[in-house]
Amino acid sequence: MVLADYGDAPQFPSDKYCFISIGERNDTIIAHNLLTICLDQAVDTLMPLYDFEIEEVIKSSVLFQEFNVNILVPEKGQVISG
Repeated sequence: MVLADYGDAPQFPSDKYCFISIGERNDTIIAHNLLTICLDQAVDTLMPLYDFEIEEVIKSSVLFQEFNVNILVPEKGQVISG
């Protein structure tokens, strides 16, 4: 499982998880950055948690599907306002 967030990412050793930085938030290329990270990290399912990510990923869902990346949309109470 790959966990990711914007800015600095904590480093901790784990055989099951890794935590990476998405970098600084850039609203103009959010979907592109997320897809690139999915491909680089061999991620097959993405669960965006920020409201601004969800909007952009849904708009680009066909592109994610073309690269075999499934999108899980969290329930309303699980979304982080950003």
